[in-house]
Amino acid sequence: MARVGEEIEQKCTTCKTLRGHTVAAIEGGVAAAFVCNYCKKRTAPRRARSGARASRPGAPARSARSRVAAPVVPLREPDPSAAKPYRFETIYGVGDTIRHPTFGLGVVESVTIDRKIHVRFGESRRVLVAGR
Repeated sequence: MARVGEEIEQKCTTCKTLRGHTVAAIEGGVAAAFVCNYCKKRTAPRRARSGARASRPGAPARSARSRVAAPVVPLREPDPSAAKPYRFETIYGVGDTIRHPTFGLGVVESVTIDRKIHVRFGESRRVLVAGR
């Protein structure tokens, strides 16, 4: 369930590219409006069209969540002995412990297909690039 102020990643209808958006309104427990963090345009979530074309037979189903390559792991304490130094060239997996020069020890919570990792550093959560 989304909360106002939470950041999500989706395709911006103005920028025509995958961008970070902030949830601006909740209606009936679901996000009702988003604001693009780049162009600042406010948009409503895309609704499924009635009578939409069926995908070709045998094609994999597509969804908005298909960009996430790995699930979010439960929060656990970082293990300093297993910490890898953070480098944007390195590929990390869910559950890896990293040592960032600014943020300290963190645990990788999720990895996206567009080569970004979501890392929990104590009470804060950061999005970092990886595998570039």
